[in-house]
Amino acid sequence: MPEILTADGTVQCSHSGSCTATKKVSKVKIKGAKLIPKSSNVSVSGCSLPPPIAGIGPCVMGQGASQALKKVKSGGKKIASKQTKWTNTPTGAKSKVADAGQSKVKAK
Repeated sequence: MPEILTADGTVQCSHSGSCTATKKVSKVKIKGAKLIPKSSNVSVSGCSLPPPIAGIGPCVMGQGASQALKKVKSGGKKIASKQTKWTNTPTGAKSKVADAGQSKVKAK
């Protein structure tokens, strides 16, 4: 059973950049933290991949979240879990959840 992703969670690009969700759902909170819907993109900062000529980076935005929880919704929106991943632009690398922000609430 995956953990539900909250705004207190940690999402990182595969080059150790820090990701911040662009949308949050406030109708339901876990330990005071808003939930992250599957429809949210993530903005990436601190990606270590070099820019063009030396590389194809850095990662800027993660889009197209995969694997939302099927039975957990808030405000009619599917909620992201610890298994959710985003595809970053312009690199095509993945951002994934390192820590869901809580460990007590899990979903099927």
